[in-house]
Parts: sequence; structure tokens; C-alpha cells
Amino acid sequence: LDPVGIDNCPGAVTVLLSGLGGGNTTIYDGTVTVGFPSVGTHTNTWKVTDAAGNIATCSFNVTVIDNEDPSIVCAADQTQTADAGDCDADVTVVAPSTGDNCGVDSITNDYNASSDASDNYPVGTTTVVWTVTDIHGNTNTCSQDIAVTDDEDPIFAGIPADITVSCSNVP
Repeated sequence: LDPVGIDNCPGAVTVLLSGLGGGNTTIYDGTVTVGFPSVGTHTNTWKVTDAAGNIATCSFNVTVIDNEDPSIVCAADQTQTADAGDCDADVTVVAPSTGDNCGVDSITNDYNASSDASDNYPVGTTTVVWTVTDIHGNTNTCSQDIAVTDDEDPIFAGIPADITVSCSNVP
């Protein structure tokens, strides 16, 4: 912001800023740097007073937006053996780490559409895509592989009993 107050007569010109944090800041050199407190629209009023006490004001809006995507880092890929006698496994999935400059609103995954991907997974590799959304609708994603291995040996079922065969007239 670079306010400049001018007047037709010589004398001190004071420029005041109001609207940021409820107070006024006196500016003598015509330059001010302002850190706005939050996302949204902020109405600001400049006031110029000349040496004779005449006053002029003007107002303008400054809109602060959040265009920074939230951060998300997936946990390491996970591998688990299938549950005994099954071709799948109940897997406790480690959630990703998230953060945002304004605040995280939600985190979901595409496997079970919740914030916790812990669930029953089939043998093989399933890629879980995580999505984090901040409070202003910005999103980011990462992916994590959940591998379920079949480490159980097959078994024979219905094995016939031993068979005895007589042998006669063998050449």
C-alpha cells in the first residue's frame, strides 16, 4: 500500500489508516506495509488532514484469498499376509500426515470413502488415494499401496483311502 496525501497549500499532511485490527496507524513517509489478519475482505479507510485541519477520506477493499494447497505425505506402503484360511486380510492402515496454512477441513480415501482406510483388503496390491481438503476448498493427494500376500500352502481335500489291487497273470 502506498498512500499519498496532497494539498493545494504547503504544510504538514498526515495520512491515517483505519480498518486493520481496529486501530489507526499514522503514516508520515507515504508508505506502509500491512499484514492482513485473515482470509476475507477487509475494508480500509485512508484519511488525509492538511495543515488547516481540512479532511478527505477514501476507502477500498483488500481481499485476502487462500490459494495454497494443503500438504499431505502418505505413510509407507504396507504389506500384510492374508488371514488364515482366507484370501483377504483385515488391514490397519496408517493414515497420512497433513497440514495447511489456514486449517485442514477433511481427509478421505478412495477405498472406503472415509478418513480411515483400515478395512478388509483382497490378496494382491490395492492403491489407496488419499485426498486432503483445507477449509477454503484447496486439495492435494498422495497414494499408498496396500499389499496382501497369500503365504498359506494349499492342502489336499478328499484324499482317497489307500487302494489295494491284486495282480494276476502278470506276463
